[in-house]
Amino acid sequence: MTAIANLRLETDFVGDLPRKGTAPMAANTLIQGKTLVSLNAAGNAVAPTDGDGFAVYGVSSATYDNRTGSEAGGLAGDADVEVEFGVFGFAYVSADGVPEPGDKLYVVDNQTVSVDSSGGARGFAGICSEVRVNTVGTSQAYLWIGPHVAGAAGASAGEFKSIDIGMSPAFADGTANGIDPTVFGFRFNNAVDDQPFLTCIALPPDRDPAADLVITASAYIIDDATDDDVVMVLVARVDGGADVAPVSTTILGEAAADIAFAIPAADVPAGSKSLYIELDCAATLDTSDAVVESLSMRSVKTAAA
Repeated sequence: MTAIANLRLETDFVGDLPRKGTAPMAANTLIQGKTLVSLNAAGNAVAPTDGDGFAVYGVSSATYDNRTGSEAGGLAGDADVEVEFGVFGFAYVSADGVPEPGDKLYVVDNQTVSVDSSGGARGFAGICSEVRVNTVGTSQAYLWIGPHVAGAAGASAGEFKSIDIGMSPAFADGTANGIDPTVFGFRFNNAVDDQPFLTCIALPPDRDPAADLVITASAYIIDDATDDDVVMVLVARVDGGADVAPVSTTILGEAAADIAFAIPAADVPAGSKSLYIELDCAATLDTSDAVVESLSMRSVKTAAA
């Protein structure tokens, strides 16, 4: 879509903080009133279950019946569910630990949450605001719920993590690759194939084991576009194991470009603790140095139909 030069008529304002939303229901689904509602991989509303991995969308405003044989019809999309966003009290699994303000909470069932993500298998539910006894004498965790909350917490599109490059050795022109403060990044010499960029990062304990890991490097060549045979290559190792090597075919140029290296979920088993990264140029730089100015990691889960 291109830029427009007149008043934009399609800008919808949902409020400083959205309060309600709707979503099509999954096939053969019953959602009870005032319970947690998740969206499955196809974007349809379901009653969450332990280990389904689906993030909570909101709290149902009423009971919605889209079961087979119901008046709605029973097929996916035959009915919509209306949900509310905000702070709601729900039961929590005390054996997993008592939630504290600021904790991410994960869904166990349609009325229960936990501080334990179960190795990333449980879907994100919300952020804890407090734990207190409600009006009927039950201790509950009060959590902030909604797609805006999931997005801010990194639960909708995956966990983002900046990768620190500040612990690398110093750059020396013609002799050593490393950090160069003049370009604010890790710099590769064109005159010597000295060493790659190396780092090891901790994987989030609540990472979804069904999601791919994507390492993104912003890189470019200094002052010269003649090095058109050079690409960036990334090699990774999970928990010190065998190499997984997603090789980029992106050609480096003068303008900084984001180069994405996808590591399949199958190469990162559930419970993995760390990721070792080795980033280098695939061919000798001809006349100019190359720079990696930033790196980040996120987890991405491909939506099912």
